[in-house]
Amino acid sequence: EAFNENEMMPIYQSSNNMVGLYCLYLHKAILCYWFDQGEKALEHIEIAANYLMASTSQPTVPLFYLYDSLSRLSIYDAASGSEQSCITSQVEDNQRKLAFWAEHAPMNFQHKHDLVLAEKCRCLSQKLEAIEAYDRAITGAKANGYIQEEALAHELAAEFYLDWGKEKIAAVYMQDAYYCYARWGAKAKVADLETRYRDL
Repeated sequence: EAFNENEMMPIYQSSNNMVGLYCLYLHKAILCYWFDQGEKALEHIEIAANYLMASTSQPTVPLFYLYDSLSRLSIYDAASGSEQSCITSQVEDNQRKLAFWAEHAPMNFQHKHDLVLAEKCRCLSQKLEAIEAYDRAITGAKANGYIQEEALAHELAAEFYLDWGKEKIAAVYMQDAYYCYARWGAKAKVADLETRYRDL
């Protein structure tokens, strides 16, 4: 209802609206990531990258680097050794940008940097570091009013604990994710959690 892609895509393309195309593909990537479609998310983020230079002044640019990293890390376990090396290299490049922004505006960027770090540590089986980074990401997002990223950090922490076989801890984080998404008004995401984690 808010956006008709079939109607707007030809308009963006015919007018060479690079900012519009960037935002379109970035938000497609974010939606795919939220709904557990990491490979599709990465496809869209790589298309968005083609238009990134036209969007350097946009407040959505840090989201590009956040979701580029998260999308890559979401497919890390299924990747080959050489692909994993490329993923970690790209994530490190992205983290340098987020760290720079976090140094100047920690209230907006530190929790994003921490969330990516948590996911990277999860991929590398650095459990203690992952635990600490997830909790910092949750605390930072909550303290600064980023309820959607607080919800995501709770959800990713829950998945981390589930993979580790710690279902009781995972259930606490997933419940917090559920309530954050509900308060944010993300009805489709709430339904997604109810479907995927009904046994938790």
